[in-house]
Amino acid sequence: MFRIGFWAVMSIAALSMLAACADDAGVKPPGQEQAFASVLRCGDQLVTVGMVGDAVQLTVGETRYALRQVEAASGAKYEAADDPATTFWSRGDRAMLVVKGTRYPECVRVDAAAPAFRAGGNEPGWEIEIGTRMVFATADGRIRVDALTPAARTVAGAQHYVVSSGSNNLDVTVADRLCTDSMSGMPHPNAVTVLLDGNTLHGCGGDPAVLLQGGEWAVEDIGGTGVVDHTRATLNFGANGRLTGKGSCNTYMGSYSLTGEGLSVSKMASTMMACPPALMQQESRFHEILGQVKRFRFGSDGALILEAGDGRTITARRD
Repeated sequence: MFRIGFWAVMSIAALSMLAACADDAGVKPPGQEQAFASVLRCGDQLVTVGMVGDAVQLTVGETRYALRQVEAASGAKYEAADDPATTFWSRGDRAMLVVKGTRYPECVRVDAAAPAFRAGGNEPGWEIEIGTRMVFATADGRIRVDALTPAARTVAGAQHYVVSSGSNNLDVTVADRLCTDSMSGMPHPNAVTVLLDGNTLHGCGGDPAVLLQGGEWAVEDIGGTGVVDHTRATLNFGANGRLTGKGSCNTYMGSYSLTGEGLSVSKMASTMMACPPALMQQESRFHEILGQVKRFRFGSDGALILEAGDGRTITARRD
């Protein structure tokens, strides 16, 4: 049975079909969808390998090659049916690619299950998704760029992508810097700049939840009244949407969710231990505001500020 090393997405039944491509020749015409497709990065080049009917197809850029298996000392080696100078050689969890005699750096599989990076901006409106493919579109629908995502270059600590598609040239910079959406007010972990055909667009990207997650927040103010000395209220935002912590006296748990417009907290429950009146009052005030939270932001000093619908706030800082 033929083997294509690290393509876990292909079933054993699909792999047995590879022998059928031995007599297939020529470059496949566009428009045929690949089954069991895997995406690999070979240096700066993304390639796709998958099944079309009962044949194996390699896509490099806009060119598609029908492959047939050839003998190899190890692994599984394939060559283009009409061009022996184009080969794909899979050995374990790595592969080598040669196209028309040009050898590419060692290929590694792209994890297609990884979430795509998304960003957008306003006035004018635009959106971009960066995954296996880079898809950019303006809100008015006049411009759309859809191309394989190139390998990112690191420039001044930021990720930098350059793509050309048709008549459009796209230059995208993703910086790890707090960015607040100019319309919704939602904080994001990345500031994004898009240079589109000479025009500069600014926006925000990344999952806002990562700004909340990753450690405990110690509450230092509840509704503008501070906190009782030597007491502790905390917030822990889990990656699973769980919110836990200490209310001042009792521990609590609940759920939180983020939408495009803000933050909400629900399904709150806590233990029922009794504490001195000052702590019980503080805890009651903490839970009351927490249950009405509508959005979050960060102060100039990096403090997390949770804001309720009536304007009251809870301010917290990383331990």
